[in-house]
Amino acid sequence: MPRLRKLLLTGRRLLAERQNHGCVYNPLSRAMLDNPYPTYARLRRDSPVHRSALAGGWLVSRYPDVVAALGNPETFSSDIRLSTRARHGQKVVDTPSMITLDPPDHTRLRRLVNRAFGPRAIASLAPRVEQLARELIAPLTRGEAFDWMDQFARPLPVVVIAELLGIPMADRHRFRHWSEALARTLEPNMSRATKIAGVAAGRALAAYLQTVVEARRRNPQADLISRLVAVEEQGSRLGLDELLALLRLLLIAGHETTTNLLGNGLYALLQHPEQRRWLAANPDGLRDAVEELVRFDSPVQIDRRIARHDCVIAGTTIPAGAFVFLLLGAANRDPELTANPDQLDLARPSCKHVAYGRGIHHCLGAPLARLEAATAFRVLLQVCPAPQQLGPSPRYRRQAVLRGLEHLPIRRG
Repeated sequence: MPRLRKLLLTGRRLLAERQNHGCVYNPLSRAMLDNPYPTYARLRRDSPVHRSALAGGWLVSRYPDVVAALGNPETFSSDIRLSTRARHGQKVVDTPSMITLDPPDHTRLRRLVNRAFGPRAIASLAPRVEQLARELIAPLTRGEAFDWMDQFARPLPVVVIAELLGIPMADRHRFRHWSEALARTLEPNMSRATKIAGVAAGRALAAYLQTVVEARRRNPQADLISRLVAVEEQGSRLGLDELLALLRLLLIAGHETTTNLLGNGLYALLQHPEQRRWLAANPDGLRDAVEELVRFDSPVQIDRRIARHDCVIAGTTIPAGAFVFLLLGAANRDPELTANPDQLDLARPSCKHVAYGRGIHHCLGAPLARLEAATAFRVLLQVCPAPQQLGPSPRYRRQAVLRGLEHLPIRRG
């Protein structure tokens, strides 16, 4: 009965939403999971600032409005503690991480890790990323059936971020499990079971990371955790709770989004064989091709902000404390950004998409994600210029924020 009542309530809310706005946003419907872009187009056209009953906030879908909000932290805060829910006494966050902070705290934490993801540091990782890509793809080159997601797209970024931080390889499967459980808690309408699983995963991951931190205190290594521990021991710039929250963020963001980029990107190439053939024949175009793939089917579909005060977007007033969900995936398909946005064009001149965010919270790991994606697709097309998809259309995971495939079986063509 509780489930039935919940379904009836959801139905009434969606009916009212359609009557009020002419369209609805149901992020976990199968139609939206399979292809959210027609709904995004309706939102941009009919309700560009849309009150969503299921998300519990306002959806912003047009490119200029999304860009303006991303670049205005004075009005649109990342600090969830400013939300109406928090002000009403609901617990919304434990120790804030870098993505849920505003300056000056955000600035201080960001500065600590910027160097690890700078151009020189990322360039030094290129040989190892290449080696890993060729090792992981070896079964495909032998003609074996190959699940791109399980055998390549998930392990590659996990290993890279683990080695960068200094996490033992033997433990990578454990933190991948924790990371996936925590990533599901980013959903605006997560279930109680998802929240409980996320809390348990967060505690387990924090306990694990604390043991690694203690080990690095006793025996520093040439890794990022050791460098951050050294900063934490200075006492004035990074506390233990901040350190653990920062490491958790880097682990999750360091591979969840890149996994989705690799999966969504290959699936787009399989659906557009003429574009895949063009890329195989024009490897020098790989840099722009990766930007087009991340724009076309963005791994991160939504970024969340909180209105610091009553504000107006596109003529709609948003009250102070309200959640504002910036639909990055919708903005990246807006004709205001680029011509023919629903067409995959790997030769498209680079446009200023928002797949990595914008402003002070622009994705720290974007250079690493670009390196991993460019290496992955280059190696794939070298050893398998015509990969073939096996089976029916793959299913997307039941997540609205992080868009990614469950599986993608392929074979050598």
